[in-house]
Amino acid sequence: MPPPKLIDGLGQVIASAAASVGATLLLFNGFIQELVPPIDGAKLTIGIVSFATMVALLALTLLIRSRLSVLRQQVMAVVSVLLVAAAVAAFFMYRDYVREYVIWYPPSATVTDESVRIIRGPLHEEGMQRAQGMSMAAAIQQFGGPDLVMRRSLLWTEAARNHVISRLETAYVGLAMLLTLSIYIVALTVLRASGAKKG
Repeated sequence: MPPPKLIDGLGQVIASAAASVGATLLLFNGFIQELVPPIDGAKLTIGIVSFATMVALLALTLLIRSRLSVLRQQVMAVVSVLLVAAAVAAFFMYRDYVREYVIWYPPSATVTDESVRIIRGPLHEEGMQRAQGMSMAAAIQQFGGPDLVMRRSLLWTEAARNHVISRLETAYVGLAMLLTLSIYIVALTVLRASGAKKG
């Protein structure tokens, strides 16, 4: 029969794994899913990021299983604050990038059921001249719609748009993992610190 300490340790590992899975699913089925850019294979990206985050959370939980000393509590508190600050900064940078390159089409004062989000590229010189004085959605509509604009590179090149898509996907992966890890490590620090006080 396994010793009680081993059983207790296994129980903590299983509880940590369950908590990691639960936290990851909760976050990725909530607001983090709303942040994903309109890219092909978005569901696959969410799945890969959520799995990688779950592994990272589980590793963190196993590394910080024991009660924290006062010094470690202080170190973890500083790390938590830095992670939260980095997550907030990353969120605003990502939001601004999305606002610049992800637009609702067709142009309308309000978003309707027919509205779709499309990713544009940086305008080339001719594109700047063609879109002058118009909103981006209006310019796309003026020149025949997204398919024609992209196929003929009327406002931006395909390579430029692909570069934006790549940056959006990379930024989303980084932001999602940073947000999740920052929230989780704050919660874990608080739990371990309260455990130390009780002990």
